[in-house]
Amino acid sequence: MKTLMFILVIAYYITIVIKSITTIVKSITRLLDSISRLKESLHKLRNRPDGNQDDFNE
Repeated sequence: MKTLMFILVIAYYITIVIKSITTIVKSITRLLDSISRLKESLHKLRNRPDGNQDDFNE
C-alpha cells in the first residue's frame, strides 16, 4: 500500500511539473510574439511616409 501511495504522489508531482513547464513555455511564446509585434510596429513607425521621422531626434 505504501508503494502505491508513493507512486501516486510521484505521479502527482510530475503532473504539477509538466503543467508548470507548459505554462512557462506559453508565457515565453506570448512574450516573443509581443516582441515581434513591437518590432513590426517600430519598423512601420520609422518608415512612415509623412516626413515626421525627425521628431524622434529633437
